[in-house]
Amino acid sequence: MLFMAACQDQRGLPNAALDWSKPPSAPLEVMQAAIKGDSLVVKVAYSGGCAEHAFDLFAAGPQVRSLPPKQPLMIAHEAHGDACRARIEETLAFDLRPHRMSPKGLTVILFNDTTLMYRYE
Repeated sequence: MLFMAACQDQRGLPNAALDWSKPPSAPLEVMQAAIKGDSLVVKVAYSGGCAEHAFDLFAAGPQVRSLPPKQPLMIAHEAHGDACRARIEETLAFDLRPHRMSPKGLTVILFNDTTLMYRYE
């Protein structure tokens, strides 16, 4: 009997739509995280100093339809090959509006083993 690997799961969804694995990311230490208005403000530390670094906030899994709804988030860090070893500390801000789960209300943000309440109108 011959078995072949499928490109879809049992629900007919492409495997890419179900892949919540974390993208390649350079090491990053999250020192603090808080929600201010519609922004996730994060103080981070990383090694570098010789190249520009880029950061992106993305969903680390599907939105959980609960009361209140929950959204796991994480930061991807692109070091652009920076091999320097200076300790850089930086404060980053990311827009949370794309992660609202209702027109107004509350979404629980699950970030870096921290639960943050995102209230909006």
